[in-house]
Amino acid sequence: MYRTFFSTDKALADAVDSKLTEKINDYHKARLLAHKYPDEGIKDCTFASQEECDRDFNGNWYYYYK
Repeated sequence: MYRTFFSTDKALADAVDSKLTEKINDYHKARLLAHKYPDEGIKDCTFASQEECDRDFNGNWYYYYK
């Protein structure tokens, strides 16, 4: 899984609103397909913000991923 991080919740929301997250997802999938990555292994990208990690996991990325 490919994960992209934004510094703030607002930056993430703006990226969703402007369809930037869709463009990142499409680009990521296209690059994997171009390099013959197996179709069943290609998943959608996920997006998060540093603020979310700070708020929900006290800034600890270990617990964020768990």
